Amino acid sequence: MKQLEKARKYEELYKELFDRNSKVTTICLLLCGAFWVLKLYVLSEQCLILFFFSGGLYGVRRIHREHVQLGEYYLPDQLRTSSICNKVLYKGNVIPVSRANVIDVWILVCCLGAATLLLWIECIFSKDIEGTPALIMFYGIVPVICLEYISGFRTVHRRLKRLTWKNFRYHIGWCNIGEKLPKQYKLGNCEITKENRIFFRTYYTVKTTKTNNIYKKVMYCGKEEINIGSTYVLYEICGVRYIQ
Repeated sequence: MKQLEKARKYEELYKELFDRNSKVTTICLLLCGAFWVLKLYVLSEQCLILFFFSGGLYGVRRIHREHVQLGEYYLPDQLRTSSICNKVLYKGNVIPVSRANVIDVWILVCCLGAATLLLWIECIFSKDIEGTPALIMFYGIVPVICLEYISGFRTVHRRLKRLTWKNFRYHIGWCNIGEKLPKQYKLGNCEITKENRIFFRTYYTVKTTKTNNIYKKVMYCGKEEINIGSTYVLYEICGVRYIQ
């Protein structure tokens, strides 16, 4: 219930910020066109830079929203509160974020500062670098969005162990508000009976010690070197079986 309540509150906050973000981007785009018609090219490019910045924040916030329900998949030291994310991304609301979120916001803020500074240097010193400041802001969004998706994918993959058609949507954050996430189940102790390699990954065939059930295509997720014939604990999560 607590996790569900958090998800609902975040959804309400997200909708409020989305509406605000939409208004800001629309105003920036309209002003950009108006200043261009009036041949005020510096102001037009400044509005375009702000449009890209606002769009980048929306992208980060949107991807974070998709993965916010996966908070229980993060390790305790992965989530933190960041003053810059609270101020820039969530308008003063305290939302735990990952390291990738912090890096993304810093990239956007630095690109905004660099693009704006370069634009006004061009204006004051009459340097011929038209369009470059806006491109800096635009290309700054690309690594931000990529980093967000990679971070979320790795977080979920560490818990679900292997990408399959059953858990693919969790890897990309495609789940509904309040939806129960896959749980880990302990199937009991087992012994390894066979080892086989499929492409670049090694799988094992195991037999449970109590029921003598045979399970194939089992992964090993332990840190120590595996020993055939030793006893391990067999787990299952979202159709993926593994031992450790």
